[in-house]
Amino acid sequence: MISNEIEPSKTNKKEKKKEPTKKKEKKKKPTIYNTRPPTARIPEPGVYFPQNIKDELWEEEWEMFQEVKKHEVSKSFSDKFIMACLFSRKLNVKRTIAMLKGNLKWRSENKFEKIEWEDINKKLLLQDFGSRVPGTRSKDGCGILYAKVANMLEDPEVSEDYTKEMVDLSVWNSASGNMFEDLDFHRNGLIFIFDLHGVGWKNINLSLQKHINSALMDNFPMKVTRVLILNPPMILGALVNGVRLFVKRKIIDRIKIVEMDELLEYVDPEQLHIDFGGKVNYPPEAFVHFVDKIIQTDYKEVVRSYPYEGQTLRKAFSRDGVPHLKLPEDDKKTILIESNKKIASKSYTSRV
Repeated sequence: MISNEIEPSKTNKKEKKKEPTKKKEKKKKPTIYNTRPPTARIPEPGVYFPQNIKDELWEEEWEMFQEVKKHEVSKSFSDKFIMACLFSRKLNVKRTIAMLKGNLKWRSENKFEKIEWEDINKKLLLQDFGSRVPGTRSKDGCGILYAKVANMLEDPEVSEDYTKEMVDLSVWNSASGNMFEDLDFHRNGLIFIFDLHGVGWKNINLSLQKHINSALMDNFPMKVTRVLILNPPMILGALVNGVRLFVKRKIIDRIKIVEMDELLEYVDPEQLHIDFGGKVNYPPEAFVHFVDKIIQTDYKEVVRSYPYEGQTLRKAFSRDGVPHLKLPEDDKKTILIESNKKIASKSYTSRV
């Protein structure tokens, strides 16, 4: 006999409803700008112009800055240094805090207090092995650093403790010297231009480079976008292989060999140093004068150091470090040059 009852189907059983899994919301990465906001001034060659830091930042950058300022470690650093670190870490707050902590740790381990301008041996700067024209930019907005590596020679008459004083200079430049730039210098990064004309093994001091690199790497803000090499010597391959030991691969990969006239593809002549095929005549003495004036005005006034109207001291310097310059009496201004503790303080005259 056939039953009229229908067996309950398995599909009629009550099924437990699965709750949809909530996707973790990914934190939105901050926008990385490569232009300055409309409230920021346009940099000029050889000019220091104090600005309100908020005027130099996009709103999102300002918010990231405020996040870093909430951390205790930020109290040990200037606002501009903090923002430079943020840019070098692509606005990543966590990595920026790590850099600031690393900086303090390195200073503690190496017994490095704040290095002041008066602690720097100015005669090293006048050797003209490395330079920068404040306020100059490449076509894509990067700061520009120059190096004439053949001029990098240890001279006991210039420095009695070469390695220490070179590390001091590098640390001062990263901690203070680069802070005289507008913030787009740190936002957009740096182009290094190396002239290797005349470079030989006498110029290669891998031990010094290792000391400088261990001080700066991951402890100070530096965002290298491109490394341009002029006049490569026969030993370039061996030199790069030596540098690979303590320089990040991504920087090595950004090296490009170029001719002098090719630099104009990257930098307009009005922004490029005259020694590298441009129109900007800015000797190392101009930079010394520039920093002296900023400190004299307590960082609060506009300082212009280009065109530079003072005399160039490189040829005027005698071996004892005493310059012999004569300028019209009404144009004289004494600027104190203090080198490290082992070298007596000297003074020279230069036009304001």
